[in-house]
Amino acid sequence: MPKQYSRKEFYDLVWSKPITHLAKDFGLSDVAIHKICKKHNIPNPPLGYWAKKAHGKAVTQTPLPRSSKDVADTILIVEGSFLSEPDSLRSAREQARINASAPEAQPPAARHSIVERTISSLIKAKVDARGLVSSAQQGCISVAVAPPSIERVGAALDLLVAAASAQNFELAKSEKAIVFIGHETTIGFSVQETVKRVKHDLTAEELAEEERHKKKQRRDEWFSSFLFRRRFPEWDYLPTGQLAVEIEGSYSYSGSGPRKNFRDGKTQKIETMAVEIAIGLAVTAAAKKERIRADREREARWQEERRLRQEAERQKHISGRRRDELTSVLEEVEKSIRLQRLVASLRTDVAGTEHPRVAEFIKWAEAYVDRLTDRLSAGSLEDRFTLNKVFGSDDDHNFHPSRW
Repeated sequence: MPKQYSRKEFYDLVWSKPITHLAKDFGLSDVAIHKICKKHNIPNPPLGYWAKKAHGKAVTQTPLPRSSKDVADTILIVEGSFLSEPDSLRSAREQARINASAPEAQPPAARHSIVERTISSLIKAKVDARGLVSSAQQGCISVAVAPPSIERVGAALDLLVAAASAQNFELAKSEKAIVFIGHETTIGFSVQETVKRVKHDLTAEELAEEERHKKKQRRDEWFSSFLFRRRFPEWDYLPTGQLAVEIEGSYSYSGSGPRKNFRDGKTQKIETMAVEIAIGLAVTAAAKKERIRADREREARWQEERRLRQEAERQKHISGRRRDELTSVLEEVEKSIRLQRLVASLRTDVAGTEHPRVAEFIKWAEAYVDRLTDRLSAGSLEDRFTLNKVFGSDDDHNFHPSRW
């Protein structure tokens, strides 16, 4: 629950101990304390003040200036703790608490139209099996409470709208629901009443009716036994009067997201938690933006990893095609060399017309060698590589990257 101080009381606090100690007491940073002092025109001790005072040297305390019209005379401090959360969330929380240091915003004389429509819908709604009424009408805040709690809900929503406005959030209608819009994002929320489920105890009338039904069942057992079903509810649902505001959660990769549930406690009610809920909106907005930023970074990394992986696959595909083409060319080179050697050897063995078939083979082989030689010329290889789409910009022909 926020602590309230007058400017004079907070001034006395600031000059009673080092700001670093005061910040620790409030769960704030010393920078935040300095900003609150600046916002409320409260002077703070200069550098070296506490060291001089500790050594008994004379020090001068700057008097508190008079309050001007644009400076509030009341300061609210929403205490907290140093949570393990990303810097962006910690910074947003601290700034929201600085924003909340001004006096609590009072609900406007005219109730917000969305709140008015929501309360009107609740008043007209029928009670459901749990004993609750819901604002099912389009353009209403998501609320499910017992009729006696409707007035409390209205008061809590009025205060929440005012506190949210101090954090630069506005109640508005989105495509699907009523949300708070601000900080370049939208945040959904709802108000619920806790319902207690207890075993239903049959009343005297219900017990009598149950007995009559059992007697009838025994008479008609031959056909009605399989039709028997419990005639009275097994459970009773009792609204507890305990209300809760739940704001849209935002998952954090760090594992700890902002608080999203604000419930009635032993001493606190949601009506007195409006400032804390509004701070929760600011932190949730920062968390959503942080999540979007992190998602974009993850997506960019994944896309780059995918690109590198696919490029490696592509280079492997190209290398394989080039090796296959080289193997084919070298086979023809080897074939040409071996054939030329064979022809040369046969020429020394063949004399006259004793081997006409060998002579014909030599003639054919020489022509074949000429064709191979021509196929291995630069011009022929260029045409061949072009046809087979290798050693060029189309080297990755028929390459199909893996999906992931």
